[in-house]
Amino acid sequence: MGAVEGSAVSGTTQSPHAIQRSDYLLLLVLGVMWGSAFPVIRVGLLAGVPPLLFAGVRCALGALGVAIIAMVAKESHPSARSFLLSAVLGGVFTMGGYFAFLYVGEEAVPGGLSSIIVASNPLWSALFALAILPKERLGRYGVAGLALGFVGIMIIFAPGVIGQTGTPLAAMLEVLMAPFLFAMGTVLLRRFASGPQGFWGISAQLGSGSVVLVAGNIVLGASMSIAWALPAWYSLLYLVAIPTCVGYAIYFSLHHRIGPTPANLVSYVSPVAGLLVGAIILAEVPSPASIAGLCVVVLGLFLVGRDPPRAHPQETRHSG
Repeated sequence: MGAVEGSAVSGTTQSPHAIQRSDYLLLLVLGVMWGSAFPVIRVGLLAGVPPLLFAGVRCALGALGVAIIAMVAKESHPSARSFLLSAVLGGVFTMGGYFAFLYVGEEAVPGGLSSIIVASNPLWSALFALAILPKERLGRYGVAGLALGFVGIMIIFAPGVIGQTGTPLAAMLEVLMAPFLFAMGTVLLRRFASGPQGFWGISAQLGSGSVVLVAGNIVLGASMSIAWALPAWYSLLYLVAIPTCVGYAIYFSLHHRIGPTPANLVSYVSPVAGLLVGAIILAEVPSPASIAGLCVVVLGLFLVGRDPPRAHPQETRHSG
C-alpha cells in the first residue's frame, strides 16, 4: 500500500514538520512491518487456505481493528459521501482488487519477489495521477524516473517471459495487477474524495473489500471452511495485528506529522524487508534479475520522488 502493504491516503494533509530521528526509526519499523507481510501471506497460502477467503477474513478483522483505533483516537467521522467513496473504491480497487490479485498470485510467487513487484506502486500512482487528476504535471526527473522504473519491472519479469524461472509468468502478472489496481484506487480517491483518508476511511475500504473477496470465494466455489492449520492462523493474526492495525497507526501518525514522505521512504524499505523475511522464514532465494530489477525500480522511485506529479503552478490542484 504507498508501499502497498501500504496506504490508501488521499487528499491534503497538515503542513509537515521537520523529520526527527525517531521518525526515521518509525519509517524503518513500518517498512519492515509492511515488507514482512508478503512472505507471511505466503505462509498461510502454503498451509492450503483458499486465497480469497484468507484475504477476506483478514480484511474483515482489519476493518474491525482499524475502526476500534478510530474510536480510541476519537477521529471525527467523514461525510457520508467520503465514506461511501471509500467503501466503493476500496471494495473494487484498493482493498478488494489489490488483495484478490496479490493473494491469488502469491500461491505461486515467492513472498520476497511479490514485495519487489508491489514496490512498483508509486510508479503506477504517478502514471494514473497524470491521466486522472486535472492539471497534473510531471517534470523531467519524474518522467525519467517513470521510464526507469518500468524498465526495472521488465528486468524483473524477463526470466519469466523467456521461460527461465520456476515462477509462472501468469502468477507474476497477477501480483503486478495488485499495485496497478491499488494505485488506480488511491488516485481516484484523490480525484473525487473531499478530504484525506483517515482510520474510518481505511476501515470502510477494508470492510467493503472483505465483502468482495468472500463473495468472490463463493462464486469460485472454493472452500468456506476456517478449520485451518495453525501456521495459517498465526499468519492471519500477524497480518491483522502488525501490518494492518499497528502499521496504519504508525503511518497516519507519520503522515499527519511529516507529510507524504512516509509513502516514499517506506517504498525503499519494504521490498528489502520482504526479501530478508522471505529468506529467513521460507528459505527463499531471490534471482539476480529480481535484485537487478529492484535496484532499477528504486532508482526510478527516487527520481519520481524528487520530481513527483503536481498541479501546474498557476492552477489550483483539484481535490474533490
